[in-house]
Amino acid sequence: MLGEEYKVKEIKRLCSEGKSLLSISEELGLSLYHVKTLMDKHGIVKDNVNKSKINKERIIELFVEQKLGVGVIAKRLGVSGTTVTKVLQEEGLLQPRYKKRLVSYD
Repeated sequence: MLGEEYKVKEIKRLCSEGKSLLSISEELGLSLYHVKTLMDKHGIVKDNVNKSKINKERIIELFVEQKLGVGVIAKRLGVSGTTVTKVLQEEGLLQPRYKKRLVSYD
């Protein structure tokens, strides 16, 4: 069993690498709740999105030109579906609630 000090150190390291909370919990063999609790207790703050990882132009290209879905794009680029959805919504290519394409392929 891992000591709390080691867990906190590893959580900080993995957060700095841009890992998601889910991947951190899986890598350390902890529940997501346990990871969040330790982060709160020790004041560890993680940005929701690793901004350097997001390539908006590539997301748009895959969506518009290659006609890929949100899930496929997310998996291909290593970001969450929520991130892809937000980018597409910001660009006016996806309606906020229904994930309906606003781009026609005529």
